[in-house]
Amino acid sequence: MDNLFRFFFPQPEWLVDVLLFKFPEKSLWGSVLLICVVAPLTEESLFRGLLLRGFLRRYTPWMAAVASALLFALVHLNPWQFLSAFFLGLVFAWWIVRTGSLVPAVFGHVLNNSLPFLYRGLHVEVPAYTEITPGVYFQPLWLDLTGLIMTAVGIWLLVRFFRHAGDEPGNYKLTGLHPGL
Repeated sequence: MDNLFRFFFPQPEWLVDVLLFKFPEKSLWGSVLLICVVAPLTEESLFRGLLLRGFLRRYTPWMAAVASALLFALVHLNPWQFLSAFFLGLVFAWWIVRTGSLVPAVFGHVLNNSLPFLYRGLHVEVPAYTEITPGVYFQPLWLDLTGLIMTAVGIWLLVRFFRHAGDEPGNYKLTGLHPGL
């Protein structure tokens, strides 16, 4: 979906430069610290720790998750990241609703933000992932299939991990997080 959006609305060159850290004052380790540690901690504390918790007091878990994910995607101020930020925001909100803890969301956010640096360090080139370009690049089929398999296995493992005796999937219980649930 990101590539389809980029096909109709190419990224401006100045944004590509910002996302590639082409400015001389940016250092690799400073970028890693900012993107892989500071951003996940602050964003998860705000969007899932504060906003999601507040939304859960007024809305159903599904509505609260959608609202926090929508705000998360909008605050990135980058239409080319909107879809991925929205869907990751939904996943992170679901983890918090299921566990009552910010830890899984912070860990997932750190992992997501670290992957491009990891790929670059391993010298693995994945079009449109390790290089941010204004053009449209579709990932190789092996990468898409690997992602689908990992997603399916991850969801299966999460459902098994989060399921408690007597709980059905979708029966959210947040001990201490939301008194009505």
